[in-house]
Amino acid sequence: MERAAIFPTFRPSRQAVCVLAVRVLALGALAACPSCATPKITDENRAEVASNITHEANPSHDAHALHEGPLRGFAHLASGEWTTTLTAGTVLRETWRWAPDGRSLRSLGEGPSPDGTPWREEVSYFADPATGAVHARGSNSFRNGTFEGTVTFGVATAEAQFIILQDGATRHLVRRWRFVGNDRFETELLEYVEKPAANTTAPGKQPASSASTSTSTDARTLVPLVGWTYTRAPAGATNTSPTPTELHPMTISPTSQVSLPASHHGAWTGPNQLWIMDPAKPFTSDGALEIGERTVRYSWAHDEKPQTGELTLKGQPGALKATWTDTFHAQEPFTLHGHLAGDVLRLYTTYDAGEATWGWIIELDFRAPSACTMRMSNVMPGLGAVPAVLLDGRR
Repeated sequence: MERAAIFPTFRPSRQAVCVLAVRVLALGALAACPSCATPKITDENRAEVASNITHEANPSHDAHALHEGPLRGFAHLASGEWTTTLTAGTVLRETWRWAPDGRSLRSLGEGPSPDGTPWREEVSYFADPATGAVHARGSNSFRNGTFEGTVTFGVATAEAQFIILQDGATRHLVRRWRFVGNDRFETELLEYVEKPAANTTAPGKQPASSASTSTSTDARTLVPLVGWTYTRAPAGATNTSPTPTELHPMTISPTSQVSLPASHHGAWTGPNQLWIMDPAKPFTSDGALEIGERTVRYSWAHDEKPQTGELTLKGQPGALKATWTDTFHAQEPFTLHGHLAGDVLRLYTTYDAGEATWGWIIELDFRAPSACTMRMSNVMPGLGAVPAVLLDGRR
């Protein structure tokens, strides 16, 4: 299959297909692009991302997408903060926000993990523009979990089925929501586990026959794990936990030169995930990050071929310019703009793909003392930000 060249400075015959390219071809986004080859992109013909990026929770220009689109079952969650108090007195928090284009949702959960260490979860919810099917993809700090799956909605209910990988183990989990008005929801987590044998034998006794111990072809059953009731926190309630960059004004010096957090300088290693064609089957490899004062270097692999990339920053924290090279995505230097706020570096750019204008986001998250996470997202017309790369660095 000919590979669609819609990543920046992409070489069609040797480089990767873009994230979810098949969906785009179905929509005809590349119809005007002979042989699926993108015209050469330069800084001169590339639209620069506005430095004053809106952070509205519900962009008015996407009211239809918010209230009538496939994600409408979650629409009322995207304001305020949701909390639940555990029996030990600790608090779990969830915050939901729309992406700037109003077509995908991002949720952030924080609190203590079962072993008492800080827990953090980030999930992106987005819809397939061709089918309307809602997908979920995210990461969880408990046992280095990464997961993806699908979401279905009922009357005041929702259910997500997803596969999660935790420290090498694969589990099939289900999360269910029941919405009680606009200010409360009940949610539970369940897991598919193997069923016990249909006919168990008492200790010391032999089964009557081999037939009597056969099991059903459906060898799994759904077992509840835990449940919570979340309520909307009162307006103005104090939140001592970090929040996504989108949720608060930038608290940064307007004149200082950018400097990445010294606490995260040095080397980090961890799994790298790359999404190309199938959103349910990321390519996984070992990854590494090297953080400097104004540089980010990283490495990973695809099809056993090493890949490397580098970001070089300049400017003020509130108005950054970054030069980006990547042996897989951007072999020629590429320019992004963005800001560093709340220990999150976020960079944006746009590029031409056929007759459409697409976007690219790179985010470095330094908020967790023991983690350094790099995310890349492809911003697709009609779909919004779709995860493309996730490198979860640890020490």
